[in-house]
Amino acid sequence: MKRLLYIALVALVFTACSDDNSNGPVSSGTTGSTLGKSGAAMHHLIAYKGSASAMTSAVQAAGGTVRKNFSALKIAVVEGLSEAQAATLRANSTIGTVVRDQYITWVPSYAASRTTPQSGALIQNLLPNGNPENAFFYNAYQWNLRAIEANNAWPTTTGNSEVRVGILDTGISPDHQDLAGKYDLTRSINLSWSNSADPTDYQDRHFHGTHVSGTIASNNIGTAGVAPDVTLVGVKVLGDDGSADFEDVINAILYAADPNGGDCDIINMSLGGYGPRALIGGELLSLLTEAVNYARSQGTLVVCSAGNSAMDLDHNGNIVVLPVEAGTSMGVSATGPTQGQNPDGFACYSNYGRSTIAVAAPGGNFDCATGNAVVQDLVMAPFAPYVANQLGLPNPTTWYVFAAGTSMAAPHVSGVAALIKSRNPNANAGQMQTKLQNTADDLGSPGVDPYYGKGRINARRAVQ
Repeated sequence: MKRLLYIALVALVFTACSDDNSNGPVSSGTTGSTLGKSGAAMHHLIAYKGSASAMTSAVQAAGGTVRKNFSALKIAVVEGLSEAQAATLRANSTIGTVVRDQYITWVPSYAASRTTPQSGALIQNLLPNGNPENAFFYNAYQWNLRAIEANNAWPTTTGNSEVRVGILDTGISPDHQDLAGKYDLTRSINLSWSNSADPTDYQDRHFHGTHVSGTIASNNIGTAGVAPDVTLVGVKVLGDDGSADFEDVINAILYAADPNGGDCDIINMSLGGYGPRALIGGELLSLLTEAVNYARSQGTLVVCSAGNSAMDLDHNGNIVVLPVEAGTSMGVSATGPTQGQNPDGFACYSNYGRSTIAVAAPGGNFDCATGNAVVQDLVMAPFAPYVANQLGLPNPTTWYVFAAGTSMAAPHVSGVAALIKSRNPNANAGQMQTKLQNTADDLGSPGVDPYYGKGRINARRAVQ
């Protein structure tokens, strides 16, 4: 049936966080806090060596209570410990790690951003489109998909619905016209602190998770996705303000990789929490690494944004950036044009480093000196209908947004990985990563370099 839809564009410009060297339309995390979600002192995470029953007995003897046990990792969440009691528990031979959890902002709150309606147009007869190149805004604005030759990969595959990509983020928008039917809602879940009593409340009340989702899969109405026909699994791990503690993130990774949970082939984490190495770079980093490595052992590829502080991750001294520096995650830096020229330019805000960057992908660009941006240099994707409705925008399920950041780069890699998996259903995480890296276009210095890693991904070559 024909429909009359109002399509509009919104440009988002983010204010930079105080600990961020970049200045412009990017998403960045902030440092950890010892205060919990309600402002109260937080729980502890422990790693144990023996049986669960022995661990529980040790915790109780120290005066604590086991609230949750991630048995696959032998990591537990313990409440009620004072620092003195935690020290007592550390001395127990069955316990390896006892560390107070940290509450971190992994993406800026939506309130920290500025939105400006750009333009609107009455578009007739817009329906789901089998050809991604026929999406309404594809030719005008989706330079990013052409840069990775997604259009030349689509004749081979637009993705298989049996392939699942987990979106570990601020939530999902299954009511957006370009995302309707793209999520497996039987596996999608709310694991965040926002309305935690309702596991089905996976609604994105931020914008970030919706933008990431639409870069990967789409109905090709307004914008195309890298792998339009794969299935998305929404795992809302961040609260509505973009925050979570390490327990939340570990829980979400395990759920996404679990065949009885999200059963995801690929996990996309466009997150960027950072803080002093003394606070989050020791035991907490080790526990997060355990979760990332476990997912990899299950065949799930974990793709992470590199972060937006223009930081050399080979020489970041006292600062740790997560989750990209955790375990076997695949780090992604960002590329983007300047004034519409050179889409493969290295984004001025992107973190870099040989030790961390596996590949590069389009994330958009802007003038880091002034913070000024033009829409043709940014990445366009669906805008969260919930937020559009709160802003009083008409027909909220039909809006799109421009943004830049390594958060926008990572889902391009997850999308191409999904195309690889669609072509080779038996490919495991290592094989997907090898294919992504070996088929990337070698930019920057020959071979592996700190900016592009093995190169900027190429979807056409990856599916050959």
